[in-house]
Amino acid sequence: EYKSYLSMSEVEQTVDFLHLATEKEHISENDDIDEDPEDNDIEEDDDEKWFPEEENKVLPDSGEDEDDDASINEDLFFSDDSDSQLSHMNNKDKFFSIEKTIQLSAEVAQEVHQIGTAQQRVEECDRGVSDTRNEIIQSKARQQNLAQDIHVAEEELRASEGNVTSVKRLLNVIERLQVELNSEKELENSLQAYVKKQELELNHALHARSMYQESEEQLRQKRELLDRIKADQVISRRKREKTCLVNAERKAIKKELEESLKNIEDEQRTKAAIKAAKRAQSDNATFLKETWKRVRERKRAEEESKKKEVDKRVKMLLEYKDNLHRTQVALRKQSKRRARQNQEKEVELAKMNPDEKVLHQRKQKQDLQQKKFTQTQKEAREKIVKTILTEEEEIEKRKKNQPYLFEDRLKGRLNTASTPSYDYLLHPAIKAIEVPKKDDVEVRVSLTSSDEEVADNNDNVVVKPQMTEGQEVTEDTTSLMEPEFRGLWESDTVVKAKKVSHYSVLEQRKMQEALERQRALIIHKQVTNGREFTGQAFMPKPEIVLFSDYDAGEVYSQNVTLTNVSYTINNLKFVAISENLLDFVTVDFIPPGHMSAGLVCNMRVTFEPLIEKDITGEIKMLALTGPFSIPVHCRVKRSVISMPKVFHDFGTVCVGEHHKLNIPITNEGALGTHYTVYEKARYDEMLLNAKTSSAYLIPHIESEDAEALPSTQSLPIPPEAVNDDGVELKVSSIIPTESLVQTKSLDLSQAGEILVSPETWAGFVPEFATKNLEIHYLPRVVAKHTCQYVVVFEDDRIEPVTITFSANTIDLPVYVEHSEVYIKYCMIGRLYQDSVIIYNRATTALRIRFELPKSLRQHFDMLPQIGVVQANSSFSAQFKFIPLESIFEDCAKYFEEEQLLRIPIKIIVADQTRPVCFDIKAHVTNTNVTFSTSELDFGSCSIYESVRMPFEITNDCLLPQMYGFVSLPEFVTIQPNDGFGTLLPGETLKLEAVVHAKILGEHRFNIVCTTEIDRHFSLKCVARGVIPHLEVSHPLIRFAPTALGDVRPASFILSNNSNKSPTGDPVPGEAKSFHIVIPEGAHLTASPSVGTIQPGQKLRVQLSFGPTLNMADIEAEAENIAKEKIIAEIERKKQEALLFEKQAEAVGATNKKSKSRRAASKATTPKSPLEDKETNVTPNFDNLEITTEDKLAAMVKLKANFENHFQKVLIPCFTAPGECSPEKSLDWEHSDIVYLQVHLPTMRPEMILLSQNGKSVINFGNVPVGEGKKLELTLKSITDDVINLSCSIFPHDGSFQKINATRSIEPHSLQQMLLEFAPKYTAKYYEVVEIKSKKSALFLHLHGEGVLPALRLEPSTELNMGYVMVGEALYKTFNLVNESDLDLDFKINLLSQHTEIVQSITFDCEIGNSNESGILPFQCQPHVGVVPKGGSKEIKVKFTPDHSGLFKDTILVTLINQYSTQPLESRLPVVASASTGSLYIVSKNLPEPTVKLHTVVPHTEHHQSEEAISYCGSLHLVFLCSVESPSRVYTQKFSIGNCRGLGIKSDAGVGKDKGGKLAGDFVIDPLKAEVGPLAKAFSFSPQKASVDVTTPQEVVVTLTLPGELAIPNTSHAITTALTLKGETVEVYQLSLNVRIVK
Repeated sequence: EYKSYLSMSEVEQTVDFLHLATEKEHISENDDIDEDPEDNDIEEDDDEKWFPEEENKVLPDSGEDEDDDASINEDLFFSDDSDSQLSHMNNKDKFFSIEKTIQLSAEVAQEVHQIGTAQQRVEECDRGVSDTRNEIIQSKARQQNLAQDIHVAEEELRASEGNVTSVKRLLNVIERLQVELNSEKELENSLQAYVKKQELELNHALHARSMYQESEEQLRQKRELLDRIKADQVISRRKREKTCLVNAERKAIKKELEESLKNIEDEQRTKAAIKAAKRAQSDNATFLKETWKRVRERKRAEEESKKKEVDKRVKMLLEYKDNLHRTQVALRKQSKRRARQNQEKEVELAKMNPDEKVLHQRKQKQDLQQKKFTQTQKEAREKIVKTILTEEEEIEKRKKNQPYLFEDRLKGRLNTASTPSYDYLLHPAIKAIEVPKKDDVEVRVSLTSSDEEVADNNDNVVVKPQMTEGQEVTEDTTSLMEPEFRGLWESDTVVKAKKVSHYSVLEQRKMQEALERQRALIIHKQVTNGREFTGQAFMPKPEIVLFSDYDAGEVYSQNVTLTNVSYTINNLKFVAISENLLDFVTVDFIPPGHMSAGLVCNMRVTFEPLIEKDITGEIKMLALTGPFSIPVHCRVKRSVISMPKVFHDFGTVCVGEHHKLNIPITNEGALGTHYTVYEKARYDEMLLNAKTSSAYLIPHIESEDAEALPSTQSLPIPPEAVNDDGVELKVSSIIPTESLVQTKSLDLSQAGEILVSPETWAGFVPEFATKNLEIHYLPRVVAKHTCQYVVVFEDDRIEPVTITFSANTIDLPVYVEHSEVYIKYCMIGRLYQDSVIIYNRATTALRIRFELPKSLRQHFDMLPQIGVVQANSSFSAQFKFIPLESIFEDCAKYFEEEQLLRIPIKIIVADQTRPVCFDIKAHVTNTNVTFSTSELDFGSCSIYESVRMPFEITNDCLLPQMYGFVSLPEFVTIQPNDGFGTLLPGETLKLEAVVHAKILGEHRFNIVCTTEIDRHFSLKCVARGVIPHLEVSHPLIRFAPTALGDVRPASFILSNNSNKSPTGDPVPGEAKSFHIVIPEGAHLTASPSVGTIQPGQKLRVQLSFGPTLNMADIEAEAENIAKEKIIAEIERKKQEALLFEKQAEAVGATNKKSKSRRAASKATTPKSPLEDKETNVTPNFDNLEITTEDKLAAMVKLKANFENHFQKVLIPCFTAPGECSPEKSLDWEHSDIVYLQVHLPTMRPEMILLSQNGKSVINFGNVPVGEGKKLELTLKSITDDVINLSCSIFPHDGSFQKINATRSIEPHSLQQMLLEFAPKYTAKYYEVVEIKSKKSALFLHLHGEGVLPALRLEPSTELNMGYVMVGEALYKTFNLVNESDLDLDFKINLLSQHTEIVQSITFDCEIGNSNESGILPFQCQPHVGVVPKGGSKEIKVKFTPDHSGLFKDTILVTLINQYSTQPLESRLPVVASASTGSLYIVSKNLPEPTVKLHTVVPHTEHHQSEEAISYCGSLHLVFLCSVESPSRVYTQKFSIGNCRGLGIKSDAGVGKDKGGKLAGDFVIDPLKAEVGPLAKAFSFSPQKASVDVTTPQEVVVTLTLPGELAIPNTSHAITTALTLKGETVEVYQLSLNVRIVK
């Protein structure tokens, strides 16, 4: 057996020592002992930790060494040079010794590792060989046992010859044993081969181990060398410790001197401060006296006001007490009077007989109803009269203000308007209702609100008039004595005779169609803002009138609220109720009249059942938008049975155990019922027998009697309870009574494994109660049991319930209660223990043994490993778990995710082949805490401020760990929570180390983190204390809580301390520059942010804090609002679709009903507008549009929901020596940065600005000089307190001013603020106005510019529209050009519309002909608008004549609200002509038409002669002929134009082609010869031609005067016809007049 010389603990101690020596050497090489004595102290602590006193005692110590050390210390105390030389020599020698030690330790560690690896391999091979040999021995033992069993079986086989069953069984046993024997032999062979292989590997391992025997002696020598090196290093360390002690004493003396000097300076400074305080106290004494005097006066005034208020309240309370006493006395008197009256009434009622009491009660009820009805009718009449009178007053006012609107309509009417009298409505004369007495009419009188009732389809007329006040009823209707059952003693029964129609089938169909058209006119479409309302106009609440669990003879009532959900005003009327509800349901409804959207009305439904029967119907209502109905459901008491589960599993049960299960049967109805439980097979058999005998059990039901039976369609019918003929079988008839008794008396022991308790086999389930069904399970054999039972109820409407039970039986005696034992989280190196309980359900004691995995034995152990479990008892075994560091390597295959260790354990039971397995699970974790960095370097730290350095600490453990940083230096703190807290599993926390270096120089220290299990983790830190160039007067600035939109200032002072160096020594003064950088998102501004400060000077810096909302947050919230709108629109469409589907289903049900009654008529269901679209539409946010309203709503929502926010901002101030300039940049260092910490608390504002899209910049735009523009601002309060507002002073020149007064705003309300901008000069204006409240302020930036307006018309002279046919429309445009920088509001009128101007004009003015219909011939669109600055506006002029002639008018363009020095309006004449046909004549010789003004009424027709009527018009051509003229040829010209296609007909769209031939023809009839020589003197060129649309045709009339007619002072005339053939044929009279003059 091979053992290593060095143990593992010794090797680890050697390696740790080498690591420590390396660290010490690194520190000593980088740092000087004299400059940093604190590091020497740290070294001393570490040495004491690694080298205890026991080791120091072993080292030799002599007096010579002490003397040498003393001499060295004396030299070091008085000479620094000798100290540094000695330190250098020691470091040099130490460097070589440490290098040699490291090399030697590496060789030792390598050799130890090689020897340990070889030894471990030998042990593993030896263990494998021994285990395999043990398995071979066990295999041979099993082979011997199998051979003996085979021999015994062969002997039994020979003994049982002739017995076939035994022979087969024994042959099978021998065959099975032979197979097992062969498998065991194969296993033995494989194990033999494996043993040989393992022995070969063992020999190789022994050979490799023997190679390290020679190196063990060398390893022993190296260890002795390491011990000597260690002793030498201890001696050198002692020398260094003594040196450090001397240096520390010297530094302490120096520190005491510095502290004494500092104390003297502090005392002098304190005395100066005390003198200054006394002087300030004497100066402030006078001001303090005055202040106290004012405080006393204010307190005295407050006490007087409080006293007055208390006296006033006492007086009010006394008055209230007197009033209360008087009211109580009056109420007692009134109650006594009412009690006396009630007693008198009771005495009178007691004296009455029962019939008189009934009559008296009915009379009281009728009187009460009559009073209510009369009052309601009176109020309705008064309301109607008031509405009519109001409308008439409005009409009279309109007649006075606008008489021209009523003048034309009243003329020519025969009947004159008279004011109707409505006195009869206020005092109506009540008349009795006359009911037609016919044999085929049934008279019914009811007190309902419906005005008419639709007749039934069988032509029976039903009249239901409305009872009015004072109506008399005939004796037949008022008779109260009526038999309960009609027909029992009456001899003659009333037979309804069908009415015989005297009309043909066609006439009846036409009458029916007319009636349907009339009914269709009742329903009106409701369109508002371009949207048509679809759906049910009134929404009932509740939606279904339900009367459930009622008793016959009782009276039930329910109120229904109807809400108008349409877009505008609607009406509502009660129509009827279903026929099956007429005898039981009464509806009390008063028509409310016109109801605006959102208003509600009430309706009362009374239900008085006489029989117990389910009734379903509806109440039919009619609104302006269509009919609708309210469902009415009346439900009798019934049994509602519910069973939570129909499948039950008993689970796994051992043989012989008894399990019980309770199944609840719950009755949620108001009627109890009996139940009986049957086996499924027996129940099916009884159903089958009942089907064959259904003809004898159920009597035949005639069709006539079947209609009188109650409906059973709503009751559930099981599929088994129907015979082959489709006749329903009742459960009571299916199961005979004898079977019930036999079932209850069954023996439960013979029923099977799963039994029903005899006590719960049958029973009664009361209303609103629960009954438990008890089931027993008694397994006798190992098997799976399944059983089904049927629960049958006495109520035929309840379906039988089938319940299925299942169970599984096992026979394993030993078991563990839990197959998995979880011991939660376990830490490395700690002990955990628990117990496992093993149960034995057998009747004998059993021996058990625990088997553990080999790799887990050094971490896990079971106590005891062998035990005995008594019969029907338990056994407790304890396990211990100590996870070591090597568990992750040793047991890697047993680890799962998240370091979960699963330990499989087997329980071997004696005489049992199958073991019992269970697992123990645990999360194994270490307890390490790591830092994000190995060293924190704070750099240069100002002595006036603290420096923080963030670092991270991570918990590598799977459990939370409490940590704390303890034993910290006095100038170091850890935040947050002062370095204490809890780390969650795997959590990384960000901490900050804060250092306030009060002393100049370098500081090296460690911060130690200690966990709750006493583990320590250290982190190195380095810092250097310096003095900055600039000093800040207030390093911390706390702003007061500032609201959003408000601005608060603060200031601090920067001073130049350049007369001191960073180490504190005085130096010549130098200018210093600074640059203050504000972090992003801080809402801060600094002024000045860059500058230069001379030596000894100070500079004040202003900080302004103005918090605002982030634009990204506003856009995100606006996007969410836009998405919500889209989703709401989709939901609205879904609701409309669902509502339409419900209406469609209702219409479909009505159509089915009508089909059964009328096969000829076919009802159609309206098609849904959303039928082609998908109902479930997913929102599409790809092309999302965010409007300005969405952004404003988002801003308001964010401000209203803004939570108070607190922010800490660290502002860096970069400093550098020298003066700053734009030409050059200065070099700065991190040590020169001065930091300023600012606390920024932000609060929610008290008010917000809703107008101007929430922006505080109010731009009035361009306003004319001398005019004023007003803007209305809306302020909203978002607090629960009243806001008292105050406003800053507006400018004195009056350009900006506030019109209304500043008032307080109530909580969550609005206030309007009206601002006006009135410029006096053409200039730009800018002002800032502050609106203040108690907690916040709102700054308004007012902008505006004064300009002058200028408007020009194009064309500016005249607008000639040309010719157009009568009845057509002609369009032409002109432009309004704005030549100013101002948006101009304009209004366009026609000159003919001004009555005062028209009455004073002549016929030569700018107004021409007018239409005979009174409609203006010229119309302008648009007539009101805005012309943008620098732009133009196109105005369209429409010309629509109704007769031929020349039309003239003038367009007036008026500027609205403009400066008075500028022209208020511009004029543009417009001219157009009209003709009756498409051809027209253009000539100056045409007679001028008579001017007809627009205000003149249409002319009356004049009687003309028959000759004048034949011509459409006349054209006169006059020829003036001179006798002295040498040429006797004279000409006259006129033109014929074609306007076909230029205009647009009223029924055609703009730009629509008319089609057809556009050209026209004209013909001039030749002159008759019998007229004389004048007929030959005229000629026409052309006399006949075609006229195109584009160009008019000119006609030249030539006169060649004959000589016989050349007589002076004579005149001649001749006429002919001019025929124009266009769309119409028109004939004009062409008159040719010749006048001969000298």
